[in-house]
Amino acid sequence: MVHKDAIGTGINPLRFGDTDIEAVQQLNSHLELILSSSLNPSLVDAAEVLKTKIILPPTDAFNHNIRRWRIWSPIVLPANHSFSNWLIAQNLDIESFRSKFAAYVTVDSLLAKAKGIYYHKYMATETTEYFKEQFRSLNAVALPAPYAIRKFIQREQRWEPILS
Repeated sequence: MVHKDAIGTGINPLRFGDTDIEAVQQLNSHLELILSSSLNPSLVDAAEVLKTKIILPPTDAFNHNIRRWRIWSPIVLPANHSFSNWLIAQNLDIESFRSKFAAYVTVDSLLAKAKGIYYHKYMATETTEYFKEQFRSLNAVALPAPYAIRKFIQREQRWEPILS
């Protein structure tokens, strides 16, 4: 049930923007329909998905923004671009690792609820570095392995970027 004082649907200090549950569900179903198609989305479809307000990712739904990137990338990048393919592989890998990612304990226990933010910071940093390096180079630049986070967690190594 939607209630203005509930953490999931009401005022939440970790969420900015619209908290309309029905709008989010409608957007997610629209997103699923676009992603399930083998065709590239139209500009109208992408604009509908991308016009949403920024909401910090909850721990259990951290991958939603990556799915939005998957819609955006075929529109602005050439077909079969390595970044688009990397996003697909990254999404599939982290989805298959979802339960272990949820059980993962961060180095700083006070930031355990920030796993989604850590994930987005990691993705943003890797994406920025990739496009900067690609801009400087005439040759194709390699992206990190899509399973890098999973490997770090399995090896009990730190992967969390510094939050600043």
